[in-house]
Amino acid sequence: MISDRRPILLESGDWDATPSYFKFENMWLQSKGFVDKLKNWWQSYNMVGQSYNFSGRADFILLQKLKSLNKDITRWNKEEFGKVETRKTRALDELMALEQMTEGRQLTLIESNQMMRLRVELQQLAKAEEISWRQKSRLLVGNEIIEDKELIKAEILDFYGKLYTEQENWRPSKNFEGIATITTEEKNGLEAPFDEDEVLAAIQSSAPDKAPRPDGFTMAFYQHSWEFIKHNILTAMNHYH
Repeated sequence: MISDRRPILLESGDWDATPSYFKFENMWLQSKGFVDKLKNWWQSYNMVGQSYNFSGRADFILLQKLKSLNKDITRWNKEEFGKVETRKTRALDELMALEQMTEGRQLTLIESNQMMRLRVELQQLAKAEEISWRQKSRLLVGNEIIEDKELIKAEILDFYGKLYTEQENWRPSKNFEGIATITTEEKNGLEAPFDEDEVLAAIQSSAPDKAPRPDGFTMAFYQHSWEFIKHNILTAMNHYH
């Protein structure tokens, strides 16, 4: 690729994304006790004597804690949560076997409780599966969700085509007299440290399914974990202030 400061066209082949090593699944947040696990893992990284005990710059500590959390979540997903499709198949098989076994007679209290438990589990798994699919390849245009890849590609091209197309012929003049300036109070506000409320407001206003960086953590993770991760987030941000 060669550029002489003129517009260039970069062709990178198929646009389909390859699976990342880690992607935070928002459906995990529906699992009972998962947010508490996140809190316990995160706080354990600060404890002396633990395998995860970081020191250094604030941004380095935040990055290392996210990497460590990545490992703990991956292990939990493999050992405890499991694949939703596998769990759903198992629950359906158990429910069908129970229904066949009790066909034509009244259920015992144990059987009735077991059937109720399986039906509740299937409802929870169906919800988790829906959240997972909603998080995957799609595009939100207005209030409409687009999942067709060709339509997504067309929407992206249209958006950036309009974004980088000049609509105005007007140019500012060289006369800068009388231009409004910001007040001292406004200047101080721009130079003030990041405020917790404004950072939280930005996080809460973001789409839960979006991941702002390649580490795979979605905005839903930050929204649900804010109370115990905010110190590291704010410290890292103000490190660059």
